[in-house]
Amino acid sequence: MNESQQNHRIVFVCSGNICRSPMAAVIAMKKFTEANIPHRIISAGTLGLVNRRAAEHAIKATEEIGIDLAAHRSQSANSGILNLADVIVVMSPMHTRHIVKNTPALQSKILELWRLAPIDKYGRLEEIEDPVNKDLNKFRQCRDLISDCLDAWIEHIKRHQQ
Repeated sequence: MNESQQNHRIVFVCSGNICRSPMAAVIAMKKFTEANIPHRIISAGTLGLVNRRAAEHAIKATEEIGIDLAAHRSQSANSGILNLADVIVVMSPMHTRHIVKNTPALQSKILELWRLAPIDKYGRLEEIEDPVNKDLNKFRQCRDLISDCLDAWIEHIKRHQQ
């Protein structure tokens, strides 16, 4: 089976699984579908919050681009979930450290999403900043950054499928 036929099993990871990773997951689902890339996408958080709704501003920010995040419920980024992933997409170096400390064998599966941000637009980033407890505009900025990073990743995947 070639890479274009494989189901990409992706886990998006942030801290609480109520802001960045749920936004990234639903945006990625839409983009991967539009790009005709088979996928199974979930999100989880390193803080172990379970069954929490996405932040209201995260719901609003994704709603503005036609994506419904209202049904999201947080889950823990435990080794059972992470071990099943082909790619673990993290939002900050703290998430990389957390995963590698708990399961060193997963390091090769980690993709640090901020590293895909277009340098001409964002400069060199050190993370995708957590918008938790910030205003709606910060959530929009986070959403747009995530979207741009996902576009770059999808272009990379498409180039390597040919």
